[in-house]
Amino acid sequence: MVGLTLAGCSQDNTPTAYDEVTEANFMQGCTGADTGEQGASEDYCRCAYQWFVDNVPINAEAATEQGLPEEPNFTQLNKDLSNDPEALPADIRDALATTCGSGPRVPGTTPGTPLPGTSLPG
Repeated sequence: MVGLTLAGCSQDNTPTAYDEVTEANFMQGCTGADTGEQGASEDYCRCAYQWFVDNVPINAEAATEQGLPEEPNFTQLNKDLSNDPEALPADIRDALATTCGSGPRVPGTTPGTPLPGTSLPG
């Protein structure tokens, strides 16, 4: 549903918090600004990012601190989606569609397959 590219200057560019950098990178990936391809609308991407902030811990450590299961977490979803663009769990796809609308679609996939949520560079 959303495209997320997490880029940074450090060797390990995995996000450790929902912050301005994570949001900016999410927005770039989601809207396609980082690739020059058309992604989702800015409104959709802002909604999707906020949904992740409100519903998905940033990483396993944050999940444990919040008394939640370690997965799904934003970092793991990012890793999974970088390996398989269709790996976004159905319950998350459904929640994003319900909250934010249908968003863009992945070319070459079954109709109704939302654009994946995340991808790390490299």
